[in-house]
Amino acid sequence: TGYGIQNNNQPSADLTSSSKYLAPNAPALYDADGNLNWANNTWLNPLRNLVAEFRSNTKDLVSSTTLSYEILPDLTIKSNFGYSDLQNIETRINPSTIYNPASGATSALSALYLNNTQRNSWIIEPQINWEINLGTSKIDVIL
Repeated sequence: TGYGIQNNNQPSADLTSSSKYLAPNAPALYDADGNLNWANNTWLNPLRNLVAEFRSNTKDLVSSTTLSYEILPDLTIKSNFGYSDLQNIETRINPSTIYNPASGATSALSALYLNNTQRNSWIIEPQINWEINLGTSKIDVIL
């Protein structure tokens, strides 16, 4: 049996790839007022994705058990039972502020993406085991 909980709040895009290729003489990332610097429309500020958000909350339960009963000395019935439950809510927010203001982007370009996943499953695996002893040999019949 296992139960896991994950709460993630991170940028909506991978910043490592854009930072890896950022030129040493690139414009300052922020202007004097602390806003994203768009350098007079000469570049696409790689930190714009820090304004966007991605959140993911996951709960995951996996459980199983086995029950068996010996009907006769060589005849056993058993069953494996399993249950899983997964719940995930993802939210991605892309506000219009991730775009260069000079492009004329309005709040109409803002976007909210939601994903809600709920899944659970059961499994039951019945089994009959007949063990036949033949001197030094043994045969197991499993149905």
